[in-house]
Amino acid sequence: MTSESDPSERSEGDTRSDESFSQWLAEPQTMIGLSAVLLSLCGLFVSIYETRLMRQEQWASVWPRVSVGPSLNTRSDTVEIKVRNSGIGPARIRAARIEHEGKQKANWQDLLESVGQPGASRNFGLINRQVLSPGEDEVIFTAVSDSSERNPKGLPPLAQEILDGDVDLVLCYCSAYDECWITTMQRHLGIMPIMAAQSSSSSDERTQEEVYEKTESCQGVKPSGI
Repeated sequence: MTSESDPSERSEGDTRSDESFSQWLAEPQTMIGLSAVLLSLCGLFVSIYETRLMRQEQWASVWPRVSVGPSLNTRSDTVEIKVRNSGIGPARIRAARIEHEGKQKANWQDLLESVGQPGASRNFGLINRQVLSPGEDEVIFTAVSDSSERNPKGLPPLAQEILDGDVDLVLCYCSAYDECWITTMQRHLGIMPIMAAQSSSSSDERTQEEVYEKTESCQGVKPSGI
């Protein structure tokens, strides 16, 4: 047989519990203890914030910025493609890919054949898996064509294809802390006149974001044999 407690007894018990809790809070030792816990939590949050700022400063101290651009000499019918690290930290080139009309090419010779210059004299160096030091400027590809190959505009086919936006070089590179970016030659070519016409820093930051695309890794960029 079960017995039910008197509601008045439960009410008195709750009241005593509330009074005991209030008394516990009012005790000096409790106030000191709670204050110590609060100060510890504040110190923890400040420590986390400072650690985050220090990490950002470390990342910024090794921040690379790789640009890709062509150099066209119409007198000598020479086309050069250069890469430059204008950042303040080394740039690790994880993947480099050349494209013609949106299709990936296996190597530089494959590109020359695709643009109609299979016999052009060429000189190149490997860029995939290389490290560019801060301020380093390197010519990774040079093609010298015969003057007879010039088009009606007086340009070698490769030069014309680059200016028309049909030839591109895609680079994915990372910093020493594995922050990675993707940039392309055509992005740099397309942004030059825009940046020349802009004067506000906010616009400059926006255009820079368009040139340098942040990525988690370079695994999604399939490299060519260059």
